[in-house]
Amino acid sequence: MNSAILHIVEAQDPSIRRDTTDREVCALVDHLATDPEPGTVRIVLLCASTRGESRAWDLGLRTPNVMRPICGGYPIMLSRRRARKWTFPEGLPIREVCCWSPTLAALSRQIASDRNARWTDHRLALAEGSGKGERFSFGDRQRLRRELDVGATDLLVALAADPVSRVEGLDFLKTLSTLSLVGHRPVGLVERGVPDLARARWLVRAAGLSVRLRVVTRPVRTLVAACDALVLDVREGGRPHTPDLLACRSFPSSAPSFISQEFRESLHDRPLVSFAASRLPAHIARAIDARVAARELSSRSSREVDSAVTLGSAMA
Repeated sequence: MNSAILHIVEAQDPSIRRDTTDREVCALVDHLATDPEPGTVRIVLLCASTRGESRAWDLGLRTPNVMRPICGGYPIMLSRRRARKWTFPEGLPIREVCCWSPTLAALSRQIASDRNARWTDHRLALAEGSGKGERFSFGDRQRLRRELDVGATDLLVALAADPVSRVEGLDFLKTLSTLSLVGHRPVGLVERGVPDLARARWLVRAAGLSVRLRVVTRPVRTLVAACDALVLDVREGGRPHTPDLLACRSFPSSAPSFISQEFRESLHDRPLVSFAASRLPAHIARAIDARVAARELSSRSSREVDSAVTLGSAMA
């Protein structure tokens, strides 16, 4: 007899709850991309507000089964009563309930008990760094840059923090300001919800620095194809801070990423990662500048070789 596996995950809007991470949704989407067992139907129950559902949609998770929060959360008794009444479209018995979000562990256990199903804790997959997000590594770069109003000579630098509250807006803008001072035309890309962003923009304007900023509501992960650099972590001064390295690993790897040298051991196998001398904005900016210079030199050398080959062919 055919059966179904129920996956339960929560998606939130980072502009409302700043400690929100996309890693759970991304890990589930990666999991669903694998081939299912023969005769098994996989159903997703998304616990999310309207904005959270929209964010999950952007990240590639689309399901008709959505549970809205009650009083800002999911009280077990009320949510259990709602879930018990549901008859999923497939009409198949649920043999396993998989939990992907720490906040839904108790609720998912109760749903599994009500349906006589096995409960599986997929939060362990998150601890192993699943959810690489490689499906966001591709896209029409030129189209995305036009949508963001970014020119061909602009340097689009994205703040790749997950959650967005891990990096202060002023620290990120200091990085962009330094790039501006050494001759680049930086454009910052950040999600709504970055702390202290309004004050940071005012300070940059007051200093007369030429730095533009694009604040988006959609996940930065979906715009990586348009970016020239991703800043995984930046922090001014000696404030205690450790980035979420699993979140860093889960970001798409199609654009050069920059982080402090002290995390080399944890991220050494991640493609296109450059390690700055420290997490200071000036050091992150120096690493980006060096990477851009090396890329321009390589491109110029390639053009010179092509010209030489063309000239040789003509003389022959």
